[in-house]
Amino acid sequence: MAGEAATGACAATAVGAELALGEIMRSLAILTIACIAATPSYARSLIQCRSGSDEVVISLQDRKAFGRTLSCIIKSNFVADMTPCASNGGFGLSAPTGMASLGKVVDRWQDYMDHMGGVVGFGESAATISFTGGFVYSGDYKPEWSFEIDRLSGRALLKQTGKKDIAYTCSAVKPKL
Repeated sequence: MAGEAATGACAATAVGAELALGEIMRSLAILTIACIAATPSYARSLIQCRSGSDEVVISLQDRKAFGRTLSCIIKSNFVADMTPCASNGGFGLSAPTGMASLGKVVDRWQDYMDHMGGVVGFGESAATISFTGGFVYSGDYKPEWSFEIDRLSGRALLKQTGKKDIAYTCSAVKPKL
């Protein structure tokens, strides 16, 4: 009799475990769907700016790195020796040599002063989108350029150290492919 009771208890436990496993699988399926829905599609927002034949293309909040969502300048002729990506209100730090890949993202300017290489800052508000770029060597930051878009007018201004400011006209664009 004790053997039959033990067998019955094991069967009940197995049925309970099967039900629990079914609930776990259902929960995982719901969680997976929620994660897919929460993941932004590639290039949540693309902005194209033109000044004559010169073009700047910006992607807003379409990349993730270092646990952050990043916005980037993905095409320009004024960015060199750095990866121009940063989180909103933060700074992207690029390697000082080679392909100048993004090595770190920080929140405060104080956190990049011991870095050596390219630094890109990014800020986005309802009225403006702004990128800044420069280099840190031996604890000294040297600004090289800034690119700011007025979201209300669609106008942008590129300022570069030692060069004349360049005005751009910008608009949101959708990829064709």
